[in-house]
Amino acid sequence: MPALIEHWANETNQPMPPNGRYHYNFLSFYEWLRRRHPTYTLFRGGLDPRYPIETIFNRLTKKSAQPE
Repeated sequence: MPALIEHWANETNQPMPPNGRYHYNFLSFYEWLRRRHPTYTLFRGGLDPRYPIETIFNRLTKKSAQPE
């Protein structure tokens, strides 16, 4: 997933890496992921696929675990 976040950041002109004044937006990343790599958002599991993706995104981008 780090490679996907980096790809998204580069493709959407996000500052790399985010700094204290700017945080990556999970919803922007998730919509990009659904358009560019839909299979990552269609896996089967007990939870909505957005939840584990958002948890990993927040961990990798150093955001709190609070969903947007």
